Amino acid sequence: MRLLLDDTLATLPYMLPLVEGWIAPGDLRPERRTALRAADLEPGDAALLPLPEAALLPELFGIVPGIAAIADGVGAYALRTPVRPDEIEGATVRLLDVSPVGVVLARATVGPYFGIAPIVWTPEADPAAQAVVVEGLAALRPVEGGFSEDLARAWFILTGLPVV
Repeated sequence: MRLLLDDTLATLPYMLPLVEGWIAPGDLRPERRTALRAADLEPGDAALLPLPEAALLPELFGIVPGIAAIADGVGAYALRTPVRPDEIEGATVRLLDVSPVGVVLARATVGPYFGIAPIVWTPEADPAAQAVVVEGLAALRPVEGGFSEDLARAWFILTGLPVV
């Protein structure tokens, strides 16, 4: 059986021991995938895939809700702004190499938590962008100027739940 694993910073602790052969996966054949999508699955596969993709799974696949990678505390998703986020009213928000989880998290927190009313969401470079969402190692690096806000923390404050 193929076990497809979304290759992200959040899934690395679960994925690395399997794909590097540190533990014997039995009859599982683990495969790392960048930007894993529900459409990548075939009958008989298992996968640890981004939560937004689960809604796109055909009915022939089941979801095991007890298995998930969560960000309980600091997350690898950040909102970067040149000024304090509460000083920005309407803005173009750039989604810089952000996964489906990062997109959903940004859309769920940028307005309600930070008070920014996004005018445009774009993955493209835009000189008008006053807010940039980054993910992974880029989100964990300190900024040289401006502000960096943890979107997983914002989600937790809003909901009391970790990011899945």
